[in-house]
Amino acid sequence: MGFQPVGGGVMEFIGLDDTPASYAAQGRKTARVNLAEDAIEFGPGFDTPINPTIESTLIYGPAAPPGAWTDLDVGVGHCLAYIRMSGDCTLQFRRKGEVFDWEQGCGRMRAVVAEPYAYVVVLTDSAGLVQWKLAAGAGNVTLWRIAYWPEPPVPDIEIATGINAPIVFTQLNTGIPNALVLLHFSSGVAIPKNFMVQEYGETNDMDTASGIAGCTCGATPATYDGHVMMLTDSLGRLQWKVWFTPNVDYIIRLVAYIPCIVNQPKLLLYSGVNNSSATYQDIPTPFGRGFMLLKGLHTGGAATAVAFRENGAAQGAYHGGPGVTCLELGAGFLSYVLVPLDTYGVAEWGDASGVGTTVDLTAVAISGG
Repeated sequence: MGFQPVGGGVMEFIGLDDTPASYAAQGRKTARVNLAEDAIEFGPGFDTPINPTIESTLIYGPAAPPGAWTDLDVGVGHCLAYIRMSGDCTLQFRRKGEVFDWEQGCGRMRAVVAEPYAYVVVLTDSAGLVQWKLAAGAGNVTLWRIAYWPEPPVPDIEIATGINAPIVFTQLNTGIPNALVLLHFSSGVAIPKNFMVQEYGETNDMDTASGIAGCTCGATPATYDGHVMMLTDSLGRLQWKVWFTPNVDYIIRLVAYIPCIVNQPKLLLYSGVNNSSATYQDIPTPFGRGFMLLKGLHTGGAATAVAFRENGAAQGAYHGGPGVTCLELGAGFLSYVLVPLDTYGVAEWGDASGVGTTVDLTAVAISGG
């Protein structure tokens, strides 16, 4: 784009006072108003849907996990990978090149002997690598790549920072509409604190950093950081807060996203007593093969934690978290999980704590299907 000055001015768009200074590394991006609404920035261009490739491919083991951060090849190049573990320990995953030592949220999972399955979501680099290590426990583990979203957009930009994180849910504008966004939270306050995200306009509260929508940050940004995922609305908004910890500083980065999530049914799938049996039960949906962002709401009885897994999985999934299929619900609160659906749109749940607790399970959004 060029401009013809009349009595002075600039010859290029980037020469204006409120535009970026260079076109370098901005290929295929578009000009847009920034979040502060006071200047122009370059941002992602027009996105196309990315559907998950669903499979079950062995990528490690059975063998002992590394005790220090080690590269792991997910095997399909740059992607957002959904990984299942079988073991009796806690594992953590992070993007290759990150410097923090303890990953929380989407990149952390725990399993036990009686319930050896757990799941994480992690972003690979351009070569398909992530880093991982043992966080607690011992013994051999096996890892499978259950699914992946190929070539997701990776803005990796700071979208919010401050010195006093809200303790009530507050609007966050990501700039990316109708997407499942992967956000990175960090904080320098030397106390543990739980960051949580939920759909924009949700009126029920959250009290836990479990599932896919919460993470715990600890002593320093280089020690305890975390990733979460959540659906944005048609204007790119969601809600966030810190759990009753005043005077918390924060940095929020938009790391990556799955674009064009247009199937947002907000469909109530189940309302009643949770499945506390060790025998898993089907959760049928009207959707096909894909992934479901599922919201659980505690409606009565004691607090509960519920495990979700693929339909027909050979082993139970650990319900006590962490992991992206572990739904922990305090009395009267909600949380979110990301659950795989088979060809017929079916997932499984079971082995919940809190006998007699009642819950509502709602399909919020579908990727694939």
